[in-house]
Amino acid sequence: MNAQAQHHFLEAYCRCMNTLDIAPLAAVLHPNFTYAAQTVAEELTPCATFLDYMDGKLETLRKNKQTLPVWAELCAPGEERPYALLAQGNKDNVVAVVFAKEKDGLLLRLDLCIVPPPQNFARTGVYPN
Repeated sequence: MNAQAQHHFLEAYCRCMNTLDIAPLAAVLHPNFTYAAQTVAEELTPCATFLDYMDGKLETLRKNKQTLPVWAELCAPGEERPYALLAQGNKDNVVAVVFAKEKDGLLLRLDLCIVPPPQNFARTGVYPN
């Protein structure tokens, strides 16, 4: 796996979540993209299904931005297995760790995980927007 590409795609994910705009993420998605979350019963695939889901999720987050904000924090460059951390409510309430997989220069998969515990990952204070 290409750690540099994974870091780039996770940065796009962070930009999407921090600006509540799908464009940075949509631009790098593989046509066969899959989104998996340990808190969601089924994986979302292909790309169009995920984009529909994310449009709704981002709209909900925009409506609740004042009462329940979200932050996506990017790991330091050079991590062997790049990741992003997702926090909700406040920056210290880290609720998930996100991993990426790449194929053909595009983002093939995102995995949003609560296990391993996101609190076990190093914080950087880097919130791309």
